[in-house]
Amino acid sequence: MVYFLALTLIVITVFVYMIRNERIIAPSMLFMIPFSLSAFYLILNIDRWCVVLNLNTYLVIVGGCVSFLIGTSLGKLSFRTHKVKDQGLLSFCHKEKEINSLTFLVFLFVEIVILYLCLQGIRNVVHRYGFYGSLSYEIYRYRNLGLYTTESVSLGRYLDWAYSFNLAIGYIWAYIFAYRFANKKRISFILVACILVSLVTGFVKGGRQASVQIIISGILYYMFFFLRKFSRARLPIKKVLKIVIVVAILAVSFQSLGKVLGRTVQADFDQYIAVYLSGCIRNLNEWLKVSHPLPDVFGKMTFANLYPYLGRKFSRPEWIYALDLPYLSANGLNSGNIYTTFYAYIYDFGYIGAAILPFIIGFVSQQAYKRALKRKSFSEMDIDIPLLFYGFISYLLAFSFFSNKFYECLVSISAVRYFIFWFAIKMVIKHSGMINIKFTLGLHTSRKEQ
Repeated sequence: MVYFLALTLIVITVFVYMIRNERIIAPSMLFMIPFSLSAFYLILNIDRWCVVLNLNTYLVIVGGCVSFLIGTSLGKLSFRTHKVKDQGLLSFCHKEKEINSLTFLVFLFVEIVILYLCLQGIRNVVHRYGFYGSLSYEIYRYRNLGLYTTESVSLGRYLDWAYSFNLAIGYIWAYIFAYRFANKKRISFILVACILVSLVTGFVKGGRQASVQIIISGILYYMFFFLRKFSRARLPIKKVLKIVIVVAILAVSFQSLGKVLGRTVQADFDQYIAVYLSGCIRNLNEWLKVSHPLPDVFGKMTFANLYPYLGRKFSRPEWIYALDLPYLSANGLNSGNIYTTFYAYIYDFGYIGAAILPFIIGFVSQQAYKRALKRKSFSEMDIDIPLLFYGFISYLLAFSFFSNKFYECLVSISAVRYFIFWFAIKMVIKHSGMINIKFTLGLHTSRKEQ
């Protein structure tokens, strides 16, 4: 059955890519390719974990993927009234303006200050619970307190907003970096420094997701700009190979990052990758062997980031809970506590959830993709929010094979903060460009008067 699952997913992926003439950056591809790779890699680990795939697991995964694709198809149909054509990558003026160095320096200074304050805030929190040690150890303890306990762990209102600022602006820096790289423009050292500070900020709470999400979004922005610039439907092989190399480097460094963040990693690299790439399907299969009662809180696992926030905000202790993600093993080998995105839907709503919720994801992501395609011209001085948002959800789609990323990250207070900061930073960057123009014009005028 594992072979049949892998074959079915690969056939569906190839069919959608060829028949529907989809780009590699389309929602259908971002969702289907990782699921296909995960199923294929599970074949290589059948003996390791003694996998016997059940029919209901096969139907859940294939049915959920098909439901997602139906959602993307309906999302396409809703845009037929205003058809989107690919235009080349255009600028708003013949001599395009760039963000000046002073703007980068101001933002870099703010980011560094926020990073320092966040690190101090995390140390203060874990010290209150009696944990002392190296920075990596304290970061690890902070993460565990937030994930696996019902303790009210927070940096405080202002620091939480500041932390979100550093992550939100990371998407804008990734956008600008990709824009310049696709146009073969100069990549300044200050821009790279701004990106690095955002990425480091993503690690301070002990997770790797926030930083990886910014990197994935940057890759998508680059592919988007490249395809629009040359009006292509497909990426050249050389470009694909470069992207594969970048992703491979990320995969290789993932285990090392875990050690830096204080996690105990006992498995070798092969076992580690096996858990992350294919353990999710294996674990879902094991979990589905037993029937489970529906939770007492509506959407408890699906909206796992929203409820704890609301519970603390409105003093509802029943909304503050630890995630129900038990670690599993087979043959004495750990297979992790990841279960694909379908686990949360079935956990909360039964099998009907695995049919309806992927459909909604497909429809919403296709709408976001089409709105990003609508724009005919781009400029780093006028950040495109729809494209910024699509880059944000690209990671959520690609890692749906891993866990419930889409609803967990999108239906959260952090996503709301990102949108607020994106619009605010966009206006600041526009305004900084106008100040630069006025300053330059004023300088030229005074020279003429002399």
